[in-house]
Amino acid sequence: MDVQKTNNTIDKVRKLQRKLYLAAKVNKQRKFHALYRKLAEPTVSEQELWIMRRIDEIHTAEPTWGYRTITRILQHEGIIINRKKVRRLMRCMGIYAIYPKPNLSKRYHAQYVRPYLLRNLEITRPNQVWAST
Repeated sequence: MDVQKTNNTIDKVRKLQRKLYLAAKVNKQRKFHALYRKLAEPTVSEQELWIMRRIDEIHTAEPTWGYRTITRILQHEGIIINRKKVRRLMRCMGIYAIYPKPNLSKRYHAQYVRPYLLRNLEITRPNQVWAST
């Protein structure tokens, strides 16, 4: 009787393992299908190319203008376009506004730097060196 119960339990475990294996196999197939799926080639319409050329012309004339100013200029010329598209096209073309960046690596106010007078001095006794701020 015990042998029959253990065989029955082993059969149930094997069936469960088989179900899990098949479920994992299906999931792997779906994952690989998505992984190797051919993506469509990005196509650029003639109108977008013309807008990109115009953005490049505006940026070449005034490199300090950003996407907001360029959007206003294009809208003033009668082109129906929003700032998000202009920004996306500028990012796609590698165009960005030129403006002064913060000088984070420079010292604050560039004050006079005092020399370190104790560099080669050997301090051997108390009260030999005093410091103040």
